[in-house]
Amino acid sequence: MVQIIKNDYTQFSRWNCEDRKYTDYFVVVNGVKSYFHRIDKCAKKYEILSRHEMAVRLMYFRKTGYKYVDCNIPSSYQPGCTIAERFDFIRKNGYTPDPHIGVNLYWAEETNCWVFVGNLRECSYAWHFYIYDRKIVDYILQQIRTLPEEWNDIKIEL
Repeated sequence: MVQIIKNDYTQFSRWNCEDRKYTDYFVVVNGVKSYFHRIDKCAKKYEILSRHEMAVRLMYFRKTGYKYVDCNIPSSYQPGCTIAERFDFIRKNGYTPDPHIGVNLYWAEETNCWVFVGNLRECSYAWHFYIYDRKIVDYILQQIRTLPEEWNDIKIEL
Protein backbone atom coordinates (compact mmCIF):
# COMPACT_ATOMS: atom_id res chain seq x y z
CA MET A 1 0.00 0.00 0.00
CA VAL A 2 1.21 3.50 -0.87
CA GLN A 3 0.33 6.64 1.08
CA ILE A 4 1.02 10.32 0.48
CA ILE A 5 1.77 12.29 3.66
CA LYS A 6 1.81 16.06 3.91
CA ASN A 7 4.40 17.44 6.32
CA ASP A 8 2.84 18.84 9.48
CA TYR A 9 4.84 22.04 9.33
CA THR A 10 5.89 24.51 6.67
CA GLN A 11 9.57 25.24 6.16
CA PHE A 12 10.78 28.77 5.63
CA SER A 13 13.92 29.75 3.76
CA ARG A 14 15.48 32.86 2.31
CA TRP A 15 16.15 32.64 -1.41
CA ASN A 16 16.71 35.35 -3.99
CA CYS A 17 16.10 38.10 -1.40
CA GLU A 18 12.61 36.91 -0.55
CA ASP A 19 11.11 34.64 2.07
CA ARG A 20 9.89 31.32 0.68
CA LYS A 21 7.46 28.90 2.30
CA TYR A 22 7.59 25.21 1.46
CA THR A 23 5.49 22.22 2.37
CA ASP A 24 7.09 18.81 1.90
CA TYR A 25 5.22 15.69 0.81
CA PHE A 26 6.37 12.16 1.52
CA VAL A 27 5.36 8.73 0.26
CA VAL A 28 5.11 5.62 2.37
CA VAL A 29 5.99 2.58 0.25
CA ASN A 30 6.03 -0.81 1.99
CA GLY A 31 6.11 0.91 5.38
CA VAL A 32 9.10 3.15 4.57
CA LYS A 33 8.58 6.93 4.59
CA SER A 34 10.55 8.71 1.85
CA TYR A 35 10.66 12.22 0.39
CA PHE A 36 8.53 12.82 -2.70
CA HIS A 37 7.98 16.50 -3.58
CA ARG A 38 8.03 20.05 -2.22
CA ILE A 39 5.28 22.62 -2.83
CA ASP A 40 6.55 26.20 -3.09
CA LYS A 41 4.05 28.58 -1.50
CA CYS A 42 5.94 31.83 -2.13
CA ALA A 43 3.51 33.15 -4.72
CA LYS A 44 0.32 31.78 -6.24
CA LYS A 45 1.99 31.11 -9.62
CA TYR A 46 4.76 29.05 -7.98
CA GLU A 47 2.24 27.10 -5.93
CA ILE A 48 0.15 26.29 -9.03
CA LEU A 49 3.28 25.18 -10.91
CA SER A 50 4.47 23.06 -7.95
CA ARG A 51 1.07 21.40 -7.61
CA HIS A 52 0.99 20.65 -11.35
CA GLU A 53 4.48 19.09 -11.16
CA MET A 54 3.38 16.99 -8.19
CA ALA A 55 0.29 15.77 -10.06
CA VAL A 56 2.41 14.75 -13.06
CA ARG A 57 4.91 12.98 -10.77
CA LEU A 58 2.09 11.10 -9.04
CA MET A 59 0.75 9.87 -12.39
CA TYR A 60 4.27 8.77 -13.40
CA PHE A 61 4.79 7.14 -9.99
CA ARG A 62 1.58 5.15 -10.44
CA LYS A 63 2.65 4.19 -14.00
CA THR A 64 5.92 2.68 -12.68
CA GLY A 65 4.10 0.60 -10.08
CA TYR A 66 5.18 2.89 -7.21
CA LYS A 67 8.84 1.95 -7.71
CA TYR A 68 10.47 5.20 -8.87
CA VAL A 69 9.71 8.72 -10.02
CA ASP A 70 11.36 10.98 -12.59
CA CYS A 71 12.11 14.32 -10.90
CA ASN A 72 12.64 16.10 -14.24
CA ILE A 73 9.01 15.68 -15.27
CA PRO A 74 7.36 17.64 -16.84
CA SER A 75 10.45 19.42 -18.23
CA SER A 76 12.32 16.23 -19.06
CA TYR A 77 14.04 15.68 -22.43
CA GLN A 78 11.89 12.58 -22.94
CA PRO A 79 8.93 13.03 -20.61
CA GLY A 80 7.35 9.94 -19.19
CA CYS A 81 10.09 7.54 -20.27
CA THR A 82 10.93 4.58 -18.11
CA ILE A 83 14.47 3.88 -16.93
CA ALA A 84 14.72 1.04 -19.47
CA GLU A 85 13.74 3.39 -22.32
CA ARG A 86 16.38 5.87 -21.19
CA PHE A 87 19.12 3.22 -21.29
CA ASP A 88 17.93 2.21 -24.78
CA PHE A 89 18.11 5.89 -25.84
CA ILE A 90 21.70 6.13 -24.53
CA ARG A 91 22.78 2.90 -26.25
CA LYS A 92 21.08 3.70 -29.56
CA ASN A 93 22.78 7.10 -29.83
CA GLY A 94 26.15 6.06 -28.35
CA TYR A 95 26.09 8.85 -25.77
CA THR A 96 28.67 9.19 -23.00
CA PRO A 97 28.45 10.73 -19.52
CA ASP A 98 29.46 14.36 -19.02
CA PRO A 99 32.95 14.30 -17.40
CA HIS A 100 32.22 17.35 -15.22
CA ILE A 101 28.87 16.27 -13.82
CA GLY A 102 29.02 12.54 -14.43
CA VAL A 103 26.54 9.94 -13.27
CA ASN A 104 25.78 9.09 -9.66
CA LEU A 105 23.76 6.39 -7.97
CA TYR A 106 23.56 6.70 -4.19
CA TRP A 107 21.41 6.27 -1.10
CA ALA A 108 20.29 9.67 0.20
CA GLU A 109 19.71 9.75 3.94
CA GLU A 110 17.79 13.02 3.76
CA THR A 111 15.23 11.62 1.30
CA ASN A 112 15.36 7.99 2.49
CA CYS A 113 15.50 6.65 -1.07
CA TRP A 114 17.98 5.90 -3.86
CA VAL A 115 18.91 8.78 -6.15
CA PHE A 116 20.07 8.23 -9.75
CA VAL A 117 21.30 11.43 -11.42
CA GLY A 118 23.37 12.15 -14.48
CA ASN A 119 24.06 14.20 -17.57
CA LEU A 120 25.14 13.28 -21.11
CA ARG A 121 28.03 15.05 -22.81
CA GLU A 122 26.71 15.17 -26.38
CA CYS A 123 23.25 16.62 -25.77
CA SER A 124 23.22 17.92 -22.17
CA TYR A 125 20.43 15.45 -21.47
CA ALA A 126 19.98 15.24 -17.70
CA TRP A 127 18.04 12.83 -15.53
CA HIS A 128 17.16 12.68 -11.84
CA PHE A 129 15.24 9.75 -10.38
CA TYR A 130 14.09 8.96 -6.86
CA ILE A 131 14.00 5.16 -6.57
CA TYR A 132 11.97 3.41 -3.87
CA ASP A 133 12.58 -0.23 -4.87
CA ARG A 134 15.89 -2.11 -4.53
CA LYS A 135 15.10 -4.26 -7.62
CA ILE A 136 15.23 -1.12 -9.78
CA VAL A 137 18.67 -0.27 -8.32
CA ASP A 138 19.86 -3.77 -9.22
CA TYR A 139 18.47 -3.31 -12.74
CA ILE A 140 20.36 0.02 -13.12
CA LEU A 141 23.61 -1.62 -11.97
CA GLN A 142 23.07 -4.43 -14.48
CA GLN A 143 22.45 -1.92 -17.30
CA ILE A 144 25.51 0.16 -16.40
CA ARG A 145 27.71 -2.95 -16.68
CA THR A 146 26.58 -3.41 -20.30
CA LEU A 147 27.56 0.14 -21.37
CA PRO A 148 30.91 1.06 -23.02
CA GLU A 149 34.13 1.85 -21.08
CA GLU A 150 33.35 5.57 -20.79
CA TRP A 151 30.71 4.63 -18.23
CA ASN A 152 33.20 2.99 -15.85
CA ASP A 153 33.70 6.22 -13.86
CA ILE A 154 30.16 6.22 -12.48
CA LYS A 155 30.07 6.99 -8.77
CA ILE A 156 28.06 4.30 -7.01
CA GLU A 157 27.59 4.38 -3.25
CA LEU A 158 25.91 1.21 -2.02
